[in-house]
Amino acid sequence: MSNKNKLVIANWKMNLNKTSVADLAFKLGSDLSISESVKVVVCPSFIWLGTVINTLADTGLDVGSQNICEFDIGAYTGEVSAQMVSDIGCKYSIIGHSERRHIYKERDEVVIRKTELALKYGLIPIVCVGESLEQRESNISEDIITNQLFMLKNVFDKIIIAYEPVWAIGTGHSATTEQVYQMHHFINDYVLKNSQATPPILYGGSVNSKNSLELSKINSVDGFLVGGASLKFDDFQEIVNVY
Repeated sequence: MSNKNKLVIANWKMNLNKTSVADLAFKLGSDLSISESVKVVVCPSFIWLGTVINTLADTGLDVGSQNICEFDIGAYTGEVSAQMVSDIGCKYSIIGHSERRHIYKERDEVVIRKTELALKYGLIPIVCVGESLEQRESNISEDIITNQLFMLKNVFDKIIIAYEPVWAIGTGHSATTEQVYQMHHFINDYVLKNSQATPPILYGGSVNSKNSLELSKINSVDGFLVGGASLKFDDFQEIVNVY
């Protein structure tokens, strides 16, 4: 992704209720100031997708899901398929988020199955990669990222990659600019060595209005996957404004 095209993803996670979802979506659609060089995607919980899609129609903001099922269709009670997400009007889907990998133990094989299903139904996958604190302290971060990227090498030209150090998710401790620079360049080099693709590489990990400007200056960061700060309009506006 060139410097003229940045992507900021709002991941609302399992937050907000009927009223606050409607209020925040309306506020984003009516008041969010966005540069022509920036694409904003809002990812609410499954149950609020219809509300947010309808509210943001014709605003220039897109909507994505936070997850999809690894299976296409069938007797999978409680799951939501890529086809359903696409049918309701989503354009994107977050796949392999660190919380899915580490809380729900999703393996790389599950992540690639979800990615392929997202592509089958016309969704743009936002595929997350990242290492845990234990893995970083054991100096195997690059090995972990390599294994995660290896499963995706045939679809690099069709996806968005988001680097999320697990130890920085929801902790308030973002990776340092040097750490982000090193990992983003490692990811970029791996992609270039294994394909002709140049997918956007986002950073996610306690991104907020205080650190986003500094992080945005890293030339290998093509945007952000924003968690908690995306729940507050003013904070999210400041993050979007760095581009």
